[in-house]
Amino acid sequence: MAVPNTSTFTLQQVVNEIGTSKFKGPGDLKKCFQLASSKGFVSSYAGSKNKLSNFRGYSHGSSYNLY
Repeated sequence: MAVPNTSTFTLQQVVNEIGTSKFKGPGDLKKCFQLASSKGFVSSYAGSKNKLSNFRGYSHGSSYNLY
């Protein structure tokens, strides 16, 4: 499930979306950006990828099938 497309989501929701097993210890924003997939960001919120709000609507499992 993607990070909510609202302004009230938390860092923990981002960590959960990426997958808590990828973090050794508590998740932090820098580690979230390191583990994030560029195709998972919503282009209108991605920005400079330096603040929590850049993860608005982020989906780590995003994939596109081209037929």
